[in-house]
Parts: sequence; C-alpha cells; structure tokens
Amino acid sequence: MQRPEPALALRRYGGTPEDGVPIPCQLARAHPCRLAEFVAGRLAAQEALRRATGMAAIPGTGRSRAPDWPEGTVGSISHSGGLAVAIAGSSRNWTALGIDLEAVPDEETAAEIAPLVFGAQDRVPPGRFGTGLAFAAKEALFKALNPRVRIFFGFRDAVLTGCDGCAGELRLEKSLGTDWPAGSRIGFRHGMLEGRILARVEIPARLPPPG
Repeated sequence: MQRPEPALALRRYGGTPEDGVPIPCQLARAHPCRLAEFVAGRLAAQEALRRATGMAAIPGTGRSRAPDWPEGTVGSISHSGGLAVAIAGSSRNWTALGIDLEAVPDEETAAEIAPLVFGAQDRVPPGRFGTGLAFAAKEALFKALNPRVRIFFGFRDAVLTGCDGCAGELRLEKSLGTDWPAGSRIGFRHGMLEGRILARVEIPARLPPPG
C-alpha cells in the first residue's frame, strides 16, 4: 500500500487579517510584521492541508502559540525572510511532520550558535552551511515530536549521525517516552529554497497490512 507524500505549500508575507485568518488574542497587539508572518504561515498551512487532504482549514493556535491542526491531520509551519512554508498530511499516513526554514548563517552567527546546536558526536558538514543545516534539522525534529510527547528537549538532546546531499539522520540522546526512547533514529530530508536551508522530518504512521 503506497503512502501519499505530505504536501508542501509556500506563502510570501503580505497578507492581512482580512484574508480570513483568525488572529489569536496573544497577537492582538503584535507588530504588523509579526502579524504578516503569522497570516502567511496560516495561509501556507491552509494550502498544504487542501493539497494533502482536500480540507481547506486554517489551523488554530494553541496555548504555546503552536499551530492546532484539525483532527485527523498533522503538520508544521516555518518562517524566514519574508517567506512562510508549511507541510501537512493525514494522521492515517503520518505520525508527525516537522519543517524548518533557515537562512545560511554568516560566519559570526555560525560561530555563536555552533556550541549550542551540536557537540563532539555530531557529524556536521563543514562550514556555516553545515551549522545552519544542523540547526534546521534539529528544529524540524522538535516541531515534529514536541506536540506529541509534550516533553521539552533541546538541540544537544539529538545527535546528527550523518548527512548526504539530500538526507540525513538524527539520533535521540534523551528519552521522550516509551515510543521514542534514547537511541531512536529519525531521518530527515533537506534542500535549498530561495537561498535558505529547508529541513523536514516526516515520521510515517504504521499502515495496515495489505488485504
């Protein structure tokens, strides 16, 4: 039984609350730039949901401001430099989905974040691109798993065990419950989108046996 791919959608900033996106009370007095980011992300999520499930719904907002996806769906949203990207799919096919979009850091920023993002066991590609990729992959992992496990974990709680031209693997160093014990290995995919690093974690659901 073939598993449908999750759907991706992009949206540039420029939308307003008049686009039909409900603005949560936490953002009622937010700066217009923050509101534009929020609206773009929710519209990207709406399009991703439509492509994946036919459901043109807009995710709500939970207490932590994270997207509250419609029942029967999973997804993730990211923003960077005027662009919002979302991934969505049916929970029948996908246990969790996480996505992150990051600018390639400059040398100074890469040097600052490297000690926070990875340690001696991480097999990070060289240079500032490698640092940005490690950051994006681990952020996508957090977005995928945190809504499910409700356990906080940081960048150093997952190790980048390997990476090639379009895919890589992360290993949990911290137990996130019985389904995700320490040592669990989770793949991710990556690429470039308009000069930014795009990483996504796609954790499949167990499909019923054929017949």
